[in-house]
Amino acid sequence: MALGDVVGILGELTETGGELRLKVAAKQDIVPLYKSQPPTPTEAETGEIGEELEGALIKASGELTEKTGTSWIIDDGSGETKITFQTTAKIKKPTVKAGEWVEIIGLVGETKSGYRVLPRYSSDVRVLAEEEATEKTGTVLGKATTNSDALARFRIPANNEPQTILKYLLITSIALIVLLAGLLIKFRIETKKRLAEMQK
Repeated sequence: MALGDVVGILGELTETGGELRLKVAAKQDIVPLYKSQPPTPTEAETGEIGEELEGALIKASGELTEKTGTSWIIDDGSGETKITFQTTAKIKKPTVKAGEWVEIIGLVGETKSGYRVLPRYSSDVRVLAEEEATEKTGTVLGKATTNSDALARFRIPANNEPQTILKYLLITSIALIVLLAGLLIKFRIETKKRLAEMQK
């Protein structure tokens, strides 16, 4: 599989720290459907990053106001947002000082302490040149997110091939079969137990 491919996933929906996650039991539960282009990040203001954008790939720019070991705080004038660098991503952070402007691409996630943006690669983090920062100073970057913008992250790229529909139906059918098989096995076990108890 490659970045941008559309897949079907069978798993258990869970929640951790307010963030929804899909737990997959086996790699066979991830089914490639068709090839597509990598997603385009949604431009967002730092102050609007929250529930509506959770799970979305976004791009935001802002002034670096604070640095810690694994996190940055940036603000474009609309409000602060937290940028978290996960150790598993192995991102090489650029040299940057407080007061400079940066551009970040990443996924919006949620923890008990609030929302954050998670860059995926080193290329998702860019220090803006002085000319770029000058242009943006005093201007709120990005665009207001409407309800349709917030829902756009859940849309599957268009593909009119009949085979795609069949693949979706196949995945749904397999999930139902697995569920029914589990219920049938459970019913048989319970029936045997009851018969055994009656024969005693």
